[in-house]
Amino acid sequence: MTRLCRIAIHHSNLEQLVLLLNELWDRGSAPSIVIIQQAIRLACDNGLPRLAIGITQQHDRVNGGVSRISTASWVRILISSAENSFVST
Repeated sequence: MTRLCRIAIHHSNLEQLVLLLNELWDRGSAPSIVIIQQAIRLACDNGLPRLAIGITQQHDRVNGGVSRISTASWVRILISSAENSFVST
């Protein structure tokens, strides 16, 4: 399953990656922190900061808060949130 996640990341296929992450979580498995951080990057790059936050929250629930998201990933979420909060005039 990890290999499929890496392929989805390589092809920037966010939808497939989210499906794979949900399947892993449903099975009780925890994806690696690298895969989680790449999912956050893809979500933010696609203007979906709420999805990125949802991924971090699910990751924390599954891991009991043991495996922490990097500061760089949180900054990416904040930047994406700010960019998507303002309407261009």
